[in-house]
Amino acid sequence: MQEMASHGKLGEPYKLPAGTNLNVALLDKGSEIRAYILTGPNSETLLPIGNDYLLTFSPAGQLLRAEKLHNSYIPITPRAGGEAITGAMHTHLAAHPYITPTDICTVLLYKEVVPTSQLYVMSKDFVSIFDVPKKQLVILTKKAWDKINQQQAKQKSGE
Repeated sequence: MQEMASHGKLGEPYKLPAGTNLNVALLDKGSEIRAYILTGPNSETLLPIGNDYLLTFSPAGQLLRAEKLHNSYIPITPRAGGEAITGAMHTHLAAHPYITPTDICTVLLYKEVVPTSQLYVMSKDFVSIFDVPKKQLVILTKKAWDKINQQQAKQKSGE
């Protein structure tokens, strides 16, 4: 709470988008304790992607690092008429090229609100694909992803 008030390690204020609150999930890894801070909506019709942070503590409770995991906040709402969403996608910067634990946690927590079968996370060099119903993750290089898409486009065009 001290870090969130002072933002001394992060170096910038922690953001709290309107209509949300911040939730903390602790993970004790023995050699360090991680506090993931996730944005939680006050509405029952919102899948909140981004605006999350990672605080890393020593086993004795000393704050070692604070980092922003996403550069922005994306509030995803259900489609009109309850139409299914087959996939959701967002991008990551170089500092976090893969899907984050907060991405997976958030999409699982709010899967009833905004049901999607897959979450895609794109970065410069990698594509993370999380199958929500199966709870399975695949990470491809961007080069492999592009090659697969080129092959599929050729097959669709009849080449």
